Amino acid sequence: MYSCGFVRRVLGTLPFVFIPFVSIEADAQDGRCTTFDDDGNGVIESIDSEPVVSQYLLVSECMSVDLSEARLCEAYDANGDANVTFKDYPPIVATYQRLVDCDNASVSQSPDCTPLDADGNGFISTTEYVYIDAFVDGYWPCVGTDLSVLECTPADLDGDERVSSVDRDLSNQDWLSFLGCIGERVAESDGLWIGRDELMALPTQGSAWQRVLGEATTPYQTPNLSDQNDAANTQTLAKALVGIRIARQDLIDDVLRALRSVTYDGSEAGADSLAVARELAAYVFAADIIDLRQRDPALDLDFRNKLHFLRDTNLSGRTLVSTHEDRPNNWGTHAGATRAAIAIYLDDQEDLADAATIHRAWLGENTPHADFRFGSLSWQANTFDPVGINPRGATRNGIDVDGALPDEMRRGGSLADTPGRTGYPWEALQGATVMTELLSRNGYPDAWTWGDDAISRAVGYLDRLDLIHGGWWATGDDRWTVWLVNHGTGSEYPTQTGVTAGKNVGFTDWTHAN
Repeated sequence: MYSCGFVRRVLGTLPFVFIPFVSIEADAQDGRCTTFDDDGNGVIESIDSEPVVSQYLLVSECMSVDLSEARLCEAYDANGDANVTFKDYPPIVATYQRLVDCDNASVSQSPDCTPLDADGNGFISTTEYVYIDAFVDGYWPCVGTDLSVLECTPADLDGDERVSSVDRDLSNQDWLSFLGCIGERVAESDGLWIGRDELMALPTQGSAWQRVLGEATTPYQTPNLSDQNDAANTQTLAKALVGIRIARQDLIDDVLRALRSVTYDGSEAGADSLAVARELAAYVFAADIIDLRQRDPALDLDFRNKLHFLRDTNLSGRTLVSTHEDRPNNWGTHAGATRAAIAIYLDDQEDLADAATIHRAWLGENTPHADFRFGSLSWQANTFDPVGINPRGATRNGIDVDGALPDEMRRGGSLADTPGRTGYPWEALQGATVMTELLSRNGYPDAWTWGDDAISRAVGYLDRLDLIHGGWWATGDDRWTVWLVNHGTGSEYPTQTGVTAGKNVGFTDWTHAN
């Protein structure tokens, strides 16, 4: 309705000076920014303002317009001139005549009569006369109605058929949200875990490739969601990655076989939430990588239904969601990663936003969430405000705890200058890093910076412990995590190639090396 030039001319008339700074900050973080990327370049810029400004101006222009009468009369505008006049009556008469011609007809035998079957019972009967009589009766009060006011329909933001101060407030809020998003990078990748173009650009040589190739070509293993150490999940992920990368149909067939097993075999029976949290995400990634929706739509539909079930079902006293929301340790981080993977696969933006809020709180941001159930608070920098990762610069009793994972460090003993060794911080980071990468690829591009770079600081803390005491660096199935952290944060923590898979994913020395 408005040209770019006109929009630019009126920008100066908008209420910039009344925008609260706090509102801008909040809106910039709520995941809505993607809706403002009008030019689709992945960054919110001033040029993206045209739709928001047009909406603002339209609401102002249409203030107090009542759409209800025009909406009732809209169906009578047969000639499309935005007015109901006597010129619109002949088509109504013609419809009535067609009804007479179709009287007592079966629409299966007289397909031309189908549009007149108002009650949908397959026959033209007296019921249809009742409908058309009521339609004709409604025509006469509409004669003379100006339907041009319906151009104000987009300004009715609350859908009550009237443009009012409520719509003005909603439009203002959209403007505030847009301003808060300026400068945000919102481009989403074309894959849940890795995009097709990204995958096809990866090398097919070197130790990292050989490791994932070796895993992909091992004999098929049947998935067992109730076994938290079952390796079939990451094997399936490897088969999906390699199968697509080098067009190996036999490996893709193994992926389909595994997804059928997850969907139909009920291997989650007797599982606790940690087992399903560890095992399930890799199958979701594999389904996305091979494009299950396109490859086998029927299986994809059933797989999606199974994901709904597994997210919400009781698993030995907990669901994946409740585990994420009250366990601030590796149980919660694995559950959060799998919850996010499911939400993205199902395009459940509401649950993804809820999961992101919990993740922010765990990382130590000032996000309301009082449901975490912490163990010993010995390692917490602030026992009155316990978090998943201690804040930057934190000390306690003179001991550096910046980046420590308090609910995992306690597994090695109480706070001490020489802490008791435990691998649980790395276990929690397996879930937390996957969760963060998923969010960063799917609507929350700054997720790796949350909590004042909490994930990077957590790895940095373990790096410092290793330098001072030894024995704290990633080993075994934790080593892939460092590659993912370096990829997401730009850090340069020490890595190894050809690493083994983890509990939930792996092969990041190949997929996320750059």
